[in-house]
Amino acid sequence: MTQSRKDRLKKVLTLQEQLKHLHETRHAMLLSGAVAAEKEAVEIMQRIGADDSLSDIFPDIYHRRVARANQLRAEHQANARVEAQRLAQANARTDIVQRNYREARQMDDRQHSEKEQLESIERARFSPSKPATS
Repeated sequence: MTQSRKDRLKKVLTLQEQLKHLHETRHAMLLSGAVAAEKEAVEIMQRIGADDSLSDIFPDIYHRRVARANQLRAEHQANARVEAQRLAQANARTDIVQRNYREARQMDDRQHSEKEQLESIERARFSPSKPATS
């Protein structure tokens, strides 16, 4: 059995929406990772010079961890920008498919309605007319 255009578009729309949600989730995770890395860098910087800190003994380790946290933040932010572009593209594709699906559904409904009207006219035309009673 062949599928109607409406049915195919409905499936494509479902897939596009899933893809859009995937990009939204990935974008949010990357932003969250960037915030966490920035928070880590700030916390390490605050510990440098504290009384209970070992930063005086191992300054290189502290500075490397700060540098790594800042690098990780920058990587997450860059990846989040890429994912934001993918999300925008997915939104655009979803909107296009949604519009096409809506049009196909309206066309299908219109054709169904016209078919019912024609069948009604045909039934009325070929049905025996009842004699008028006076």
